Order: sequence, then C-alpha cells, then structure tokens
Amino acid sequence: MVTKRLRYAGFAQEAEYGTFEAAATFHVDIASASLDTPSDAEMLYSGGRGRSPAIRRPGFYSPEGDVVYAVDVETIAAILKWALGGYEFTAAEGEGTINTHEVWGYDQQTLDSFTAFVGKDALEHVFAGCTINSLELSVEGEFVQATLGIVGAEDKKVTLAAEGDLLLPDDYPMTFQHVKVENGASNISADVKSLTLSISNNADASAGRGMGQRTPYRVPVNAREVTMSMSLWFDDTTYLESFWGGSSAPDHADGSDAEAFTVTLDVGDGRSVELELPNAYINEINLTASGRDELVQEISVTAMRDVVALLDASTVDTEIVATILNNEGDLT
Repeated sequence: MVTKRLRYAGFAQEAEYGTFEAAATFHVDIASASLDTPSDAEMLYSGGRGRSPAIRRPGFYSPEGDVVYAVDVETIAAILKWALGGYEFTAAEGEGTINTHEVWGYDQQTLDSFTAFVGKDALEHVFAGCTINSLELSVEGEFVQATLGIVGAEDKKVTLAAEGDLLLPDDYPMTFQHVKVENGASNISADVKSLTLSISNNADASAGRGMGQRTPYRVPVNAREVTMSMSLWFDDTTYLESFWGGSSAPDHADGSDAEAFTVTLDVGDGRSVELELPNAYINEINLTASGRDELVQEISVTAMRDVVALLDASTVDTEIVATILNNEGDLT
C-alpha cells in the first residue's frame, strides 16, 4: 500500500556500461518523470497456423523516457557532461572554493552512462545503462527547467528512499531573473521573453543490440544537433537582416550572417553556468501580425562547430561550450 507521495530522481555515473550503481551520488526534486519500462517488449511469431499469433517470446528491451527538474548550479554540470561528453576540471587556487567545470561536444561514438534512481511513491525504479538522448533547457518567466530524454538498458525495483536520505542540492533552483542572454557583445536580456536551448544526440539503443542478451550492450549516439529558440521583443529588424544576410533583402550569394550567442545563469557568489554558441546562424524567423496583439519575433538558431579555447589554453572544436562555476568537485 502506498503510504506517502514521494517522487525524486537520483543519478550516479557508471563504472561500466549497464552495471547498476549501488546508490545515487546526487538527487533532484523532479517536476515529472516518464522514464519507464519499454513498450512492445515481446515478440510475436507470425506462423501459419491460423490468422492470429500463438507463440510469444521476450524481445529487445530498452527503457526510455524523460526526467524534468528545475535547474540548479550544483547538479547541471554532471547532466551537461553526460549530454556532451567533453569535460575538463580546474580546481580553485589558494583559498578560493569556486571550481571550474568546462563541458563541450565531443565526438566519441558513445557517451558516459549513468544509473538513474526514480522515486515513484511505492518503489524506487532503478535504470542502468542510461544515456542522455536529448537535453532541453528552457525558461519563460518562471524556473529554468531541464528536460532529460533518457535511453536505458535495464530496470529493477528497490525500496523507496527515505526523504531524509536524499542528496538534494543546497542551492535553490534558478529562475528567469538569473538569466542573461548575449548576442555577441550585446546584452539582449531585456528583449528575451522565453528561451529554449536543445541538445540532441540522436541516440539509438537498437544499434547497440548484439547476440546473447536481451538488452543493449551500448547506446551509440549519432548526429549531434544544438539549437536554440527565442521569443523576442520586436522593435527593429536586426534579426531579420541577419537571417537575410542583407540590410533590406536576402543575400543569395552568401546567405545568413554568422552570430554568437551566450546564455549565462548567475546565482551570485561567483557561481554560474555559461552556455556559449560561438558560431551560429538564424535558420528561421517569424514575424506574425495578428489584429492589434503584440508582434513578437520568434527565431530559431542552429549552432555550428568552431575552435574554442579552454581555461588551460588548449582548444576544442565544438558547437557549444558550457562553463560551470560552483563548489562541486571533479566529476570524473
């Protein structure tokens, strides 16, 4: 019998893909979690004895679904690391306690896997072999929300954790007032009504299927796509001209202008999350006029690769770099 409503998500990086970690290294207070058992996990044999199946056997098994939570400066570094792959840690020097985590898009065929622990009132539903298929960061006048699209390999149930044992972040979640948006050197925060930054890994669990077991041996990732959409106050044609590549009409020779965007989530005391798209272009802009309603610019941005310098002066070739300043230790 369910005696308490308790829902949460915990995470722990796996030492080996698909091996259940014993316990979460951190938890978050979730808005929702659809990470669950797979559908169509049984195979029906289409034999010739009649018009309906008579033989059924276990088929390929891979759980999947989303986890949604309000972003904080402590936990987002690990989530970004699992979503992008590249990672560098720089410890604070002297008496400082602010460490630096740099995360970027790396081109390996698989990403680091983790075990997810999801509290669901009557059980803790545990998923091993988890890979982040997609990560969406969005904000519109309230909390900054992260949606983790997860593909896994195995699941099991264990006893629900006690609320007092959850390793929740000390920081409050970030909100719209912690967000700064820059286009190049210009602060455009006052114009941004809403923003969604998306990372898609196009993960394919079925490509990790082999012989000898029902679950994937790995979850390969394919084309990585980094995009951003924004709703903006409309008072000039700056973004339309960037989309055209011309001041009054499309530039059919060279196309759209190159743009750089930076989204910073700053909670003070030197702790922040900076998400940089160094080489992007506006691939869509809508200026829909409706009666006497406000005309809002809706733009979509696609990020492309560029050479970016890290804190240690080394360079990486990536379409996104995240720099997280917090008190957390090395995530490797």
